[in-house]
Amino acid sequence: MDSQMYCFGQNSVDVCLVATNAARLRLIAGPDKRLLEMGLRRAQGPDGGFTASIYSYLGGFNSSSNTLAGQLRGVPVAGTLAHSFVTSFSGSEVPPDPMLAPASSEGPTVDLAASVNLWLKRVCTYLGLEVQEPHPGERAAFVAYALALPRAFQGLLDSYSVRRSGLPNFLAVALALGELGYRAVGVRLDSGDLLQQAQEIRGIFRTVGAEFQVPWLESVPIAVSNNIDEKELARLAQKGSEVNIIGIGTSVVTCPKQPSMGCVYKLVSVGGQPRMKLTEDHEKQTLPGSKAAFRLLDSDGFFLMDLLQLAEEPPPKAGQELRVWPRGAQEPCTVKPAQVEPLLQLCLQQGQLCEPLPSLDESRTFAQQSLNHLNPAHKQLQSPRVYPVALSEKLQALVDSLGAGGPQAEPLEVVPEAETYIQTLTPASEAQHGNEVQPPTAGSENCSPQDVQEPGPERPYQVHSLVRGLLAQVPSLAEGRPRRAALRVLSALALEHAQDVVCALLPSSLPPDRAAAELWRSLSRNQRVNGQVLVQLLWALKGTTGPEPGALAATRALGEMLAVSGCVGATRGFYPHLLLALVTQLHELAQGVHSPESPKVWEPSHRGPPHSHASCTVEALKALLTGDGGRMVVTCMEQAGGWRRLVGAHTHLEGVLLLASAMVAHADHHLRGLFADLLPRLRSTNEPHRLTAMAFFTGLLQSRPTARLLREDVILERLRTWQCDPEPTVRWLGLLGLGHLAMNRGKIRHVNTLLPVLLRALGEGDARLVGAALGALRRLLLQPGAPVRLLSSELRPRLLPLLDDARDSVRASAVGLLGTLVRRGQRGLRLGLRGPLRKLVLQSLVPLLLRLHDSSQDAAESSEWTLARCDQALRWGLLEEMVTVAHYDSPEALSRVCHRLVQRYPSHVKHFLSQTQGYLRSPQDPLRRAATVLIGFLVYHASPSGVSQDLLDSLFQDLGQLQGDPESAVSAAAHVTAQQVALLARAQVRPHRPSLLRFIRQHSYPARPHPLYDDSPFLRRSRASQWNCPEPR
Repeated sequence: MDSQMYCFGQNSVDVCLVATNAARLRLIAGPDKRLLEMGLRRAQGPDGGFTASIYSYLGGFNSSSNTLAGQLRGVPVAGTLAHSFVTSFSGSEVPPDPMLAPASSEGPTVDLAASVNLWLKRVCTYLGLEVQEPHPGERAAFVAYALALPRAFQGLLDSYSVRRSGLPNFLAVALALGELGYRAVGVRLDSGDLLQQAQEIRGIFRTVGAEFQVPWLESVPIAVSNNIDEKELARLAQKGSEVNIIGIGTSVVTCPKQPSMGCVYKLVSVGGQPRMKLTEDHEKQTLPGSKAAFRLLDSDGFFLMDLLQLAEEPPPKAGQELRVWPRGAQEPCTVKPAQVEPLLQLCLQQGQLCEPLPSLDESRTFAQQSLNHLNPAHKQLQSPRVYPVALSEKLQALVDSLGAGGPQAEPLEVVPEAETYIQTLTPASEAQHGNEVQPPTAGSENCSPQDVQEPGPERPYQVHSLVRGLLAQVPSLAEGRPRRAALRVLSALALEHAQDVVCALLPSSLPPDRAAAELWRSLSRNQRVNGQVLVQLLWALKGTTGPEPGALAATRALGEMLAVSGCVGATRGFYPHLLLALVTQLHELAQGVHSPESPKVWEPSHRGPPHSHASCTVEALKALLTGDGGRMVVTCMEQAGGWRRLVGAHTHLEGVLLLASAMVAHADHHLRGLFADLLPRLRSTNEPHRLTAMAFFTGLLQSRPTARLLREDVILERLRTWQCDPEPTVRWLGLLGLGHLAMNRGKIRHVNTLLPVLLRALGEGDARLVGAALGALRRLLLQPGAPVRLLSSELRPRLLPLLDDARDSVRASAVGLLGTLVRRGQRGLRLGLRGPLRKLVLQSLVPLLLRLHDSSQDAAESSEWTLARCDQALRWGLLEEMVTVAHYDSPEALSRVCHRLVQRYPSHVKHFLSQTQGYLRSPQDPLRRAATVLIGFLVYHASPSGVSQDLLDSLFQDLGQLQGDPESAVSAAAHVTAQQVALLARAQVRPHRPSLLRFIRQHSYPARPHPLYDDSPFLRRSRASQWNCPEPR
């Protein structure tokens, strides 16, 4: 009554109902049970959920899961793990920092993940379980949670299987934390018979606590939830239930007699890979993958059923005969809808409405029409017919396949029906294939080199026969128990004879075979055998080279297995080996390596061109990275064109470098193992192996922790040795490695070793080598304490020729290096120091101004950036003019630039003119015109006494030849500039006047007419055009 009086004071009857309902639930639970309100997702809107959280606390609940109610109204907040958090882990995740300090902060830190693995073996042994049975993804989630919140660790036990997964995983983590002085705060059950499970778990806590002498374990609180109403609450509150905390949602925030939508968001896909919640409560199992929904109508216009299918499936059509699986049915059925309506409609995208919302009247009309289409049998109040929802065959097959690989699947022992099935396989195989079945030997082309350890031909022959029988019969088996029994047979064989099973299956993987692909995927889903099979495939891949059939078949098999969600977790321990093997396989495919005995991959016996095999290898590599949490690596490679480079004959190593960079940025947990595996390959006699390892080694030097695995002097000496290699590619990789070393702070002390190597590379004929050396020098300059003066002196004679290099990439890089040099040395330039850097800048001014009109967009933009750095360092005040010249080729802006340069550096005018004269013979029309115009303005602003007659004669002669240039814009500009040269020459030969008049005349130039040039037809094209954007007007 008191609660109702308070609520009436709030002018709300609804909240009184919530508070009264909460008080009623508290009376049923009694004073000792803790009640947790968790009905936000069931409430009528967020405001309703907020109100319900407040008034359930008022009615007697201990706490709420609604954090907003805690923040604004002081309601105690509590909660547990989410199923989505647990299922988002695949088991391959490696914590970035697995070390955990003791609770007392005294003593060394401990690797929690390693400690958990040790405890898991002890717990599984005590509980009579195999170590492989607890789900590795669930365990990885628990470890991640424990590392983040060691003092508040709790377990959600029913994400997969309470007894065989959740409970042992929780115990392993809890006991590992207990060694460090932490105590778990509880566990939660969310499905099944909550009372019975709580009693069983409490019993296990007591026995395990006694076995391992951990007394606090038996008192760990047990929380339960899952549509708990008054009746179930009374059952859970009875004496001896062992339940400590009860979470209630729907029953407290809604009226129990009125319907409430039991909808929640569940994880169905991670990185494009279908995910399915597997639990012992089949009603809580989710449907995996991205889906589409359709409503099927019969010929009378009534709703027949709703059909769910995978998003990539073609939509059903009216009149089409469909084979579907109704939910809850054991067999499929066939329907032929008269009409089909799609149910999914995009309404919101990134928070924005995609179309106007209907009015209230429109919504009401739509609701009434929908009710009219509902069959009367579904609308009757007494015993209404259940409205059917069905799955497409493809979606049902996905559900079955993921369900078969879950922790609740039957053990791998061959059950009696499977034994009978095995007896029928060998005769069936022999009958179908006749004499084709031959026992594989150690020399078989599709077997790994390790086949020599087999004890004799009899066992492989039997396994081979069984596998061939499976290949023949699995396609004809119906979905369901018979098919699953056959797949269990294969798993049982692989558990004992993985090597023989792989050798038997590989010949059917090339060309691709649907039955073989299904068998590979079934092996991948079984956590007890997938690791063994993957190891055998790795050996098969490493035992052959390039496009040989064995390697191609192994690659395709790896692609099938790794594409199955959760399989990558089985590669722990040999992940770097597998990654390197796949990348090296791409190199060999790109080069077309093959032995004389093996047929070429484009012959009819191996369907498809070579690029299809490379594509398969790339997909396997993507699956390996994605399954290990490296989705960002895959994305970065796609955006940078890395996958396309990896399969190219001349760009493969560039792709390897991009892959290494992406892994350094987004997947650094495997770098140490990868780096260690690379070192012996650097001296391999196999060229693809050696070059791929060199490229990876070079790229991984970007990671400072990885590079520290070797001493700096050892790495430096190795890279210097590569510079003596006759192969330009090796020298290029060495220069890139030196550049990565220069990026790391502290390497500046090696400048005396780095600099001679880098400077010598500037004279190489290969553009890759020069570009790598320029990039390394730029990184060296960016380091604190870089020797700017030394670099200026050394680069001055070498950099100037590169500004006019015929190779676009070299020109752009050289100009960018000059800009970086000016930026780092601007302090000395501002102080007016006349050192080598100032001389280099003045000698580079003309090339920089003219390269604003370079045909290479990168060179032009790099020149603009470098001129801006020069303007800032030397305080010319010409930034606006230079930008205007760069983008609009404005003669007025160029005239102001030349005026300022002539004023600042009158003694350099002759050098400016001589340099510009050399560009009059450039093969690029824009450069010839730009040089002509620049000479015109320099001559116009120059003093008559500042330019020699010989230089003017030479300019006049060249300009005269240029007036006949086939490009009209060049010849017109040459005509105007020649007039300026002639006027300056006449000014030099005028008779001497009295000294005062001569002084005034010399300091009042120019008195000549200003040169007028037509607009340039060579305006630089904006990069906006590359994105189909209009040019600015």
